[in-house]
Amino acid sequence: MSTADQDLARQLDVLRADGRE
Repeated sequence: MSTADQDLARQLDVLRADGRE
């Protein structure tokens, strides 16, 4: 697995959390 893949998943999580607020 690449680190970039994890970074993308993290960014998506952040975007989801932002929309939740």
